[in-house]
Amino acid sequence: MLGVQLFLHSLRMIFGNLGSAIRITIPALVWIVLMTLWMISRFGTTFVMAEWGSAVPAGQMSQVPEGFWSFFPVAFIGGVIALLWTATAWHRFILLEEHPGALGPQFNGGAIMRYLISGLILSLAIFGAVLLFGFVGGMIVAVFAVTGLPPLLVLILSGLLIYAPIIIIFYRISPILPSAAIGERLSIGQAWNATRGASGTMLALALVTIVASVVLTLPLGLLAGTAPILGIAFQIAVQWVSSMFGISIMTTIYGHYVEGRELNA
Repeated sequence: MLGVQLFLHSLRMIFGNLGSAIRITIPALVWIVLMTLWMISRFGTTFVMAEWGSAVPAGQMSQVPEGFWSFFPVAFIGGVIALLWTATAWHRFILLEEHPGALGPQFNGGAIMRYLISGLILSLAIFGAVLLFGFVGGMIVAVFAVTGLPPLLVLILSGLLIYAPIIIIFYRISPILPSAAIGERLSIGQAWNATRGASGTMLALALVTIVASVVLTLPLGLLAGTAPILGIAFQIAVQWVSSMFGISIMTTIYGHYVEGRELNA
């Protein structure tokens, strides 16, 4: 199945180039570690675990601590810059063989700005898809729900009518991001045409990715209750893999469907 091949190829892309992947993410990792340590010292481990998406033991979650919102803009802007820096560098490494230095990737301001603009365009397109399928699909699901359809079937119907089309659209137009990183300027229409006939493959890719994500995060519940610091460290590692995988998926889709590259899985 091609969806599984895309998934495995993207994983192999990361772990087959692990040294380069780590060097490329040095700016992002340094920023994450510094922000995490600062937040732990200021707000405590329980709040930080919740911010990272870790499971927090029942009864231990507190309200947003005082001073968080004054800190948030700095953390958010720094995080966005680090993510854009990492994403463009990884796309360029895979597609152009532009290798990172020993202390991290080159800061390519032009590529990062193009990537940001393409990301905003992609976000607007997905927002439109959310409005369309959320409204139409939601209406259809609501009609079936009031007729007494079992909750599980309502959930499946919601997935098919609302979430599946949005995921497919995202993957099919996602090549505009890698193209921006390498200076090719692919339009949404060109990306859509390049991935023509791949909707089923994109849906299969999404399903495999969701299952893998669930399995990957299973240890978090145990670590949250027994070793909070280890839980935070594990969550950072999970976020690293998840982020690099998301970037690699887009790189793989671009390489295979736009450039015609073969898959190695």
